Amino acid sequence: MTVGRGDFHVSPKGCIGGHSFYVVVHETWARDEEKAVKEAVVSTPLKPKLLANMKSNNYMINALTAMEAEEKGGNLGFQVDAEGYLQEASISCVGIVEEDGCMRTPPFDNILASTTVKRSLAMGERLVEEGVLKGIEQTRVHMDQVYKAKEVFLLGGHHVVPVGCVGDVVIGDGSRGPVCKRLQEMQHSDMKNPDMIHRIPFELYN
Repeated sequence: MTVGRGDFHVSPKGCIGGHSFYVVVHETWARDEEKAVKEAVVSTPLKPKLLANMKSNNYMINALTAMEAEEKGGNLGFQVDAEGYLQEASISCVGIVEEDGCMRTPPFDNILASTTVKRSLAMGERLVEEGVLKGIEQTRVHMDQVYKAKEVFLLGGHHVVPVGCVGDVVIGDGSRGPVCKRLQEMQHSDMKNPDMIHRIPFELYN
C-alpha cells in the first residue's frame, strides 16, 4: 500500500483521482537452481506484527536486512527473534528438512503469509506420499535446528533456493538436497497448472 499521486502528504486525503493498477513486465530472472547460496543471521530489527503481516511497498527493513547479510558474506539474511527462533529472510521465507525426515517452516504469526510456503506445504503432502519426506509441519524453528538440518532452502516468489551454509556452518553436504530439488520441480509445474491460473481482464483497465 502506498499513498499514491497527490500532495505528498502522509495521509491519502489529497490523492488525485481513484486507484491505479500498474504492471511491470521484465525479462525472466534466471539463476542456477542447483547452486546453493550462503546465508547470514542479521541483527536488523524485526517488523512489528502489523507491518510484518501486510504486503506493502515499504521495503526499508527488507533492504537493511539484505544489506547486512551482504556485508557478512550472505545473500538475503535470516532474521531471528529474541529467543533465537527463525522468522524469515528479507524477501523470502525459510524451510528446513531435519534428520527425522520432516520439513518444517516457521508459522505466519509475525511474518508475511507466503503464497510460496502455502503451496510448498501442500506439495509437501505429495512428497510424504512419495516417501521423500516423513512429514511436514509449520511450527517454531530454532536456529539450533537450522544449523543441524539436512536441508535449508528459501521460499519466495515461487522460487525455491538451496542454502549451502549459514554463517560458518555448512548445511548437510553444502549442496542442493532432494527435497529442495523436488519442490523446485513442483513449483515450476505449478506455474503452468490451469487450475492455478486466472485470466486477468486487462481490457477493463484501458
